[in-house]
Amino acid sequence: MNFDKIMARDANGSKKWNRSYIETRFGETPETIYPFFIADMDFSLPETIHKQVMKELEGDFGYFDLGASYFESIANWYKETKQVTIKNDWILPSVGTVSSIHFISKAVNNPIFGTLTPIYGAFDKMTDYYGDLHSIPLLETNKGYEIPFDLLEKELVDKKINVLLFCNPHNPSGKIWSKEELTKVVQICQEHGVLLVSDEIHSDLCHQGDQFYSLAHFFSEYSEILICSSPNKAFNLSGLNSSYVISSNLKLLQQVKVEQDKLHVSVNRIGAKYTEVVYREGTEWLEELKRYLEDNVTLLNKLLNIEGFEIERPSSGYLVWIKLPKIEDIDQFVLDVALNTGVLLESGSRFIDNYDGFIRINVATSRELLKEGLEKLTRYYKTIK
Repeated sequence: MNFDKIMARDANGSKKWNRSYIETRFGETPETIYPFFIADMDFSLPETIHKQVMKELEGDFGYFDLGASYFESIANWYKETKQVTIKNDWILPSVGTVSSIHFISKAVNNPIFGTLTPIYGAFDKMTDYYGDLHSIPLLETNKGYEIPFDLLEKELVDKKINVLLFCNPHNPSGKIWSKEELTKVVQICQEHGVLLVSDEIHSDLCHQGDQFYSLAHFFSEYSEILICSSPNKAFNLSGLNSSYVISSNLKLLQQVKVEQDKLHVSVNRIGAKYTEVVYREGTEWLEELKRYLEDNVTLLNKLLNIEGFEIERPSSGYLVWIKLPKIEDIDQFVLDVALNTGVLLESGSRFIDNYDGFIRINVATSRELLKEGLEKLTRYYKTIK
């Protein structure tokens, strides 16, 4: 597979390359741009995958019911890649992962949310529609982020939090939480009757030597766990509106399904078929992709190994969380970089709390484009020191 050759996306509506959208985010930019912000990839799946999907759909895009093969593909994927057994009826098909969290929130009586920050910015919408969201800051250490368990428990009690929104692996840093850390999180939630909602969408992109541990391993110990995931990040399918929720708590799943049914919302047919096919036939492509992405992360570490860049090397994914402690206004810095270099970065302010001085860089593009953009970034940074 040739990941050095990327898709031509500048005229197909891709937000990552669409000039109109870019102007709303970054203002004026040069003709040549380096989109390192939105969390999707510039790579296409193998043609064999696309052909297999169309073959199995046979051009029929009418009303449909999901067959057993869809559920079995997810259960087999979890068994093979996460070493955990999932039953078919533990799987609730859904639209996007964020939408799933909205349906879960609607299913909870008087939700009061807590989350460990910095965290995925979309979680902030929960407070707009359903209930308060309380931020619990992670600890910054020389080994990366750590969970402040005493503070977590105190906040759950003091703020009467009944839903913990969690990212496993952590988003934005890409850290994989250990089995021991997850065990403590589950124990605390169990002791205080807190629903644990885990976004595991980045879990299929773990780097070599880093072991992911799904919260599905704890289903037998605690029933109040819901996992939201999909192949969208690993296989670049975010535009297909297809995901799923997993829980051994069938009553809880049914409550979420009721909220879906109220809005007549269901999984996209093409997205569901892609889920099935990539989980069945995409392993070889994914392994090669991960090697390419790891090499891109290594290249970033090399090129940004200058004073002023504090890089959190991810254990999962293609998104690199970087602190620039000398930059006072990170949002203005991102706009200035875009204007002067065409390099488009994700500002830390797109996340929730404890993001001061941070940017995030997406390395899921060709190595040549990445190298050229990062060199422009470093040259510009040196001019403003």
